[in-house]
Amino acid sequence: MKKVLFTSKNLEIGGMEKALLALINSLADTKKYQITLLLEEKKGVLLNNLNSSINVEEYKVSRCRFAFLRKTINFTHRFFWKLKNKNKYDFACCYATYSRICNKLTRIASTNNLLYVHSNYYDYYNHNADLAKKLFDELNISKFTKVAFVSNEAKQGIATVYPELYDNFVVINNIFNYKSIESKMYEKVNYQKDKEKSLFLFVGRLEEESKQITRLIKAVDITKNFSDKFEVLIIGDGMNEEEYEKLIDDKNLNQYIKMLGSRENPYPYYLLADYIILVSNFEGFPVIYNEALFLNKPVLTTINCSDDAINIGTDLGIIMEKDPEDISKKMLDAISNKLQVKLKKVDYKEINNKRLKAICNLIEGDRNE
Repeated sequence: MKKVLFTSKNLEIGGMEKALLALINSLADTKKYQITLLLEEKKGVLLNNLNSSINVEEYKVSRCRFAFLRKTINFTHRFFWKLKNKNKYDFACCYATYSRICNKLTRIASTNNLLYVHSNYYDYYNHNADLAKKLFDELNISKFTKVAFVSNEAKQGIATVYPELYDNFVVINNIFNYKSIESKMYEKVNYQKDKEKSLFLFVGRLEEESKQITRLIKAVDITKNFSDKFEVLIIGDGMNEEEYEKLIDDKNLNQYIKMLGSRENPYPYYLLADYIILVSNFEGFPVIYNEALFLNKPVLTTINCSDDAINIGTDLGIIMEKDPEDISKKMLDAISNKLQVKLKKVDYKEINNKRLKAICNLIEGDRNE
């Protein structure tokens, strides 16, 4: 059996973490690989859902506030880890794009290595090629055998920065665990929907830089001046949660916006919702798009993207400007039933098999994949 390593931050609830779980469980189910998951923090409720054959290890990074001591501890730890693991694996994948330590360990572990890019960093830097290059130079993009992107747009953006690496770039969207949704979506929840109101649902990290929940709150503040026949549910937690709660209080929007915190099983709320809503500045290919398609729910979104099987603008979503006024306009259109969305029927079993085959080809060393 080939030895395979995946490196990441942790297995807390999040889109990237759920995608990682689906991928390595699918690889484990093939019984072709001996899989190790190396985490910076061996924690997270998703650990309970791992295939029992997957070996989970922890690589703790020192956070000591004394710089010299911290650097000495981390250098020593990495030195001995390298002695034990250099080129030990047939394939290694840095799944947490942004993690510098995962990046280093992945390249130490195998010469057949992959950097997985889950967001559109070219959009993040407002198409500033110099800033995008600075980041990906720090991520040693040129030292990876392959770089996988979850959307065509994310790939094309970075390809404009590194045209010489284009042949190393592939689009492989995340494995989507639709079976998990099937088993959870009818669970009873402590929420009663008002049938007279349109229900908009956001699911994700409460982190302003990308998700821009303040933009959604401002849109709700505008929308309430024209209609009270709507409600917004926000599921998730994160660093800006208290900031959002205060803003909602300050604007007296508690009757319109309900913050439910993190939910290990958000799928019953999808079934209750009329629309899924996303107002991000940048994304790769959000996991909630697959969840919404599978559960037959249209999306109001500021992120238009595509992969080999799905084009959000034509298959799932109403695309909005990154502006509270336009978001409010689309919400009001939805409330008054003026929006028409034709949802694409997707065979996720077929799509997953295709994506899994692409990853397996990389593991086997097919550099032309």
